[in-house]
Amino acid sequence: MYSPTPDNRRELGSQRSQPSRDVRLAQTAATQLGLLTRADVAQAGGDSHFVARRVRSGMYEPVAPGVFALAGSGATWARSVMAAVLSTGTGAVASHYTAAFMLGLIETRPDQIEVSTTKSFTADRPWIIHRRHNAPDVARASRRAIPTTSVIQTLIDCVAYGSDAGKLLDAAGRRYRTKLTTIQRFLEARAGKGRTGIRALLDEVECRLRWEAISESELESMFHRLLRDNGLPLPESQVVLRRSDGSPVSRVDNYFASAGAVVYLDGYRWHSDHGRFHKDRSQQNELASMGLRTFRYTIRHLEDTPEVVVDQIRDLTSIPYCNTGVRQASGAA
Repeated sequence: MYSPTPDNRRELGSQRSQPSRDVRLAQTAATQLGLLTRADVAQAGGDSHFVARRVRSGMYEPVAPGVFALAGSGATWARSVMAAVLSTGTGAVASHYTAAFMLGLIETRPDQIEVSTTKSFTADRPWIIHRRHNAPDVARASRRAIPTTSVIQTLIDCVAYGSDAGKLLDAAGRRYRTKLTTIQRFLEARAGKGRTGIRALLDEVECRLRWEAISESELESMFHRLLRDNGLPLPESQVVLRRSDGSPVSRVDNYFASAGAVVYLDGYRWHSDHGRFHKDRSQQNELASMGLRTFRYTIRHLEDTPEVVVDQIRDLTSIPYCNTGVRQASGAA
């Protein structure tokens, strides 16, 4: 009769205390949106027969080459992205517009999933695979456990495909408070290496840094100088607009009383300040409800398209305004 030695008893006890292979794989799948790869199975000690039995029993569902979903895990777009990343192989990450949507930089979910890898990949896949010569900058904190390119790398990739650099920078600034100087350093370190998208994004960043250096008073002086040079009337400054009951709504820097129009001059600090952005939007909505028209200009409008600003101011000041519920006063509220 077999009598285990003390060492054998310890080994048997250790084996009994270990979770089963299916439990270990389920734990792995829980970190991957319910997905497993053949490599995960092999690491747990399983083989192709192990996988085939579970596919036949309905425990596993093939969802991509080499990738299986545990029964009941639920099919979602995010799971499809994870399946594409896992199927593409080690080091692959969600990128381009897929990453932009996951990171909240764009609002519309892309039609096709995009993945980046440094490996050569010739097999056909129902998603787009971008081959990179160098590993992309990867987000430290993956979204929903899915590895993605970093915010800055995603900006570069999307701008390279024609996306508006300004809108993407706005989204990155509001959602992640990404500093322009941080983006500038990242881009300058990679500029001149033939990477599409870097130059266009760097131009936008440098332009915004120049905006940041311009004070609101300088911006106002530029606006008034443009009006004077084109023979247009100057607005009233520091006017407190009030409701019909006398309560204040807003103090505005540029008010054309005869036209019932308010002009806001927005520097980059306004653009990146969450609180001020929300407050100004609320005030703008209330002014509109009172029958006032509002216009917003940035330094880019004043420098790049001054003729558009001049035409708009000329048009609005040529139309008489009937004041039905707005009171005004100069000075503090």
